Amino acid sequence: FSGEVFIDTIATSGAYSIKLKTPRYLSKRSPGFITITDPDLQETFSLLQTTLVVGDSNDDNSLDILDYNMLIDCFSISAPPKFCSDLSKKLATDLNDDGSIDGVDVNLFVRNVTTQTGD
Repeated sequence: FSGEVFIDTIATSGAYSIKLKTPRYLSKRSPGFITITDPDLQETFSLLQTTLVVGDSNDDNSLDILDYNMLIDCFSISAPPKFCSDLSKKLATDLNDDGSIDGVDVNLFVRNVTTQTGD
């Protein structure tokens, strides 16, 4: 992912740590700090590349049995899943964004589950 963020409320100058979070991914602090010299200026900063871990289907910043249960509810190979009628649940469990919840998504979850929680 690549993106820009506008922060409109910074009261004081100083060094700040940046935490990144997006749906289905664990949060993670970006390496290093940004330094605000004048809160009234619009400054631009570049962050170091940060790898986020996918699998947080219920968006609680943890990879656990609750995420696994959601994934299994929506898992299907040939027949439509019985417990995944909610579109938001289906989108939350499609970990690789290919439009289906299958073995690839389960493998991604199993590979990442050792991470457990975000920063």
